[in-house]
Amino acid sequence: MEDRVAELRSRWTPESTAAAVAFLESRPTGYDLPTVEQGGVTYLDLRGLRIEQTQIDKALLRNVNLRWALFRDVGFKNARFVNCNLSQVSFMECYLRRAQFERCDLVNSRDPAGNHQVPGRRHPAGDGAGLPGSQAECHVDGKFRRRRRAHLPGEDV
Repeated sequence: MEDRVAELRSRWTPESTAAAVAFLESRPTGYDLPTVEQGGVTYLDLRGLRIEQTQIDKALLRNVNLRWALFRDVGFKNARFVNCNLSQVSFMECYLRRAQFERCDLVNSRDPAGNHQVPGRRHPAGDGAGLPGSQAECHVDGKFRRRRRAHLPGEDV
């Protein structure tokens, strides 16, 4: 599997990465990004993408395959992920405030602290909830701490 991940990551040249970032930031791009067909649905194929230190706030990502992608120090405030494959995705030092996940696959994705795993079951977050499972990470004094859903403040829309 590591060879497959390395192969996917090696296809991202600086030019193609810049085009993917432009797409995610809703900026126009003249670069043709790859697509993949799965179950009769066409997905934008961003598998193995690595992005650092940018803001992708208010993005609407629909039918995007981000498997094995790595996001480090990326802001996703108010971003919406709809029908995306987030399997094996790493979110390290990311800002996910009010991010929403609808009908997404979250399998073995890394949490924002980058050192724990979200439970390895398929979790279709079809209810539009911004937090998978019953626990969430809360930023306290520069560290992420687990808190139960009951202790989280109400959703501010």
